Amino acid sequence: MRKNIVEYFEEAETRQEYKGYFCSIPEAIRIVVLGNIYGLRNISQIHQWAESESVIGFLKEKFGIEHIPCYYWLLSLLKLIKPESLNKCLMKWAEAMLPEERKGLTVSLDGKTVRSTCKMESYDSPLHIISAQISELGITFASKSVEGKSNEIPAVQQLIDELDIRDCLVTADALNCQRETAEAIIRGKGDYLLDAKGVKIGEWHYYISSRTLTSLELLHHARMEWAVDSMHWILDVHYSEDFFRIVNRTIQQNLNAFRKVALSMIKQFKADSNSKRPLSQIMFNCLLNPSDICTILENWFPCTLFA
Repeated sequence: MRKNIVEYFEEAETRQEYKGYFCSIPEAIRIVVLGNIYGLRNISQIHQWAESESVIGFLKEKFGIEHIPCYYWLLSLLKLIKPESLNKCLMKWAEAMLPEERKGLTVSLDGKTVRSTCKMESYDSPLHIISAQISELGITFASKSVEGKSNEIPAVQQLIDELDIRDCLVTADALNCQRETAEAIIRGKGDYLLDAKGVKIGEWHYYISSRTLTSLELLHHARMEWAVDSMHWILDVHYSEDFFRIVNRTIQQNLNAFRKVALSMIKQFKADSNSKRPLSQIMFNCLLNPSDICTILENWFPCTLFA
């Protein structure tokens, strides 16, 4: 039986022991993940939603959230969570969602710079986050933050070493078409399909693969590489991540992870229900009818919901 998502994230480590908060970190995680499923764009919107009279009772009854912290306490709790530890929790959760047969799955890797951090004095360098996505399922497998895009290549190789990619086909763009990257994938008992196109833009793409593929298989996995780009686009356009200015790097990293969790659940619900609605409409419908979120969560946790 699947554990509920909070059980995975309860293992997240904190930078220090926290005392004096009447709201626990698991409760804060529930509030933020739920707010992101509703499509709320920042902590201010999430907090305003959570403390509204029409929502407080709903959160207590359906999700066991006894206390709603004030805005600054919510920020303080998010700041305590170690992003590296949160990512390990995300990896365990994603692995539990994987089917036994992985032969046809694509793991797509790509990095994204959070543009709002480019000129902020509190950041030594722009925040650049690498994502690994199980493209066919729409699930973010893992994330890793690095100091700027120039460090993406070694970070991708480190992330591959941390992932369970056995039997999967790993795709990446031309930047990561590196011998060491290919070797890391083979060590993980996966296969690779690396884009070897030049800097120049053209109609022809060239790939290097460790697996013999038919033309249709090549087309499928090559297109699946775009899934992670699509997810980054949603982070920018729907969640306005590139405009979200917050001075604390840890909070920015953790919010990025929680947004990806929310998107993973919504995408899987959309696929399983054969819904033709766009993701934004599914989110908005949940906001208009709060109980609709239970349908999404039951798709993942049929026995325990979210509490």
